[in-house]
Amino acid sequence: MNQIDVYQALETSPKMPVIPPEISDIFEMIRQPDLLDVDLLAEKVALYDGLNQASLANVNSGYYQISRTIENINEAIVFLGMKTMRNLLIYFITELLFHDELGKSTLFSSHQYWKHNLGTAVACNLLSSKLKIGDRFQLFSYGLCHDIGFAILNACLPDPVDQIFETMNRGVHHIVAEKIALGGKTHADIGAWICEKWGLPEDLGLVVKYHHSPLLSTDNLSEIELIHVADCISTEYYQRLIGLDVRHPINARVMQNLGITKDMVEEIGASLPDEVEQVSRIFA
Repeated sequence: MNQIDVYQALETSPKMPVIPPEISDIFEMIRQPDLLDVDLLAEKVALYDGLNQASLANVNSGYYQISRTIENINEAIVFLGMKTMRNLLIYFITELLFHDELGKSTLFSSHQYWKHNLGTAVACNLLSSKLKIGDRFQLFSYGLCHDIGFAILNACLPDPVDQIFETMNRGVHHIVAEKIALGGKTHADIGAWICEKWGLPEDLGLVVKYHHSPLLSTDNLSEIELIHVADCISTEYYQRLIGLDVRHPINARVMQNLGITKDMVEEIGASLPDEVEQVSRIFA
């Protein structure tokens, strides 16, 4: 499959979701936060019942340490900030759009994919707290969305996804395996493509595109570097769960830039299973 074919295959796949008009309206509104009418956004979200319920249930779960019950999206934005709430909406929209199609690959575990995303989000939160970098809940929400490309690949192109996992089972690094199966492209490239196609916010697109190559990004560098570290920590843990022994070394320059030590990485890795188990009950 050459570089053009992978995008053509996605475009023509019957599994590629058609974005409902009300979701298109939400995407358009959150793409321009400076011009956002929060009341109108809350009205739009309320019209899409599953999205409204999932978002408010999550915000009121206790994880975000809000001392009162949040009744609507307006209040959630006040307490969590626009970017955090925006990313949570994108995450839940993606879950709703792809829910019926996840798990079509024979070898890909949608449950482990979900756990890995939670693991990355939790590791982002823990690293943010330790390093005093960024907003920990905003970084948590970036972690939830960072692998959107794999959700799309699994829904639309399950055979290449199986090829990726067959190659990984032979000990090949997952990025190399993806490039072999996808004509030189990776899930990060696919994720960046869908972010652009759907008109998602630029900062989220950068996270999705550069979380495996953070030093190539020219914007939001510290946040993308932190997400790279969190992704590596989570990936190693969840690949071990499914019997893979593929190393994911963290970029040494990134560790130096952030002031991260090996002991810190090991500490977060050790705490990840219990932390993810707690958070998974919130997102179940």
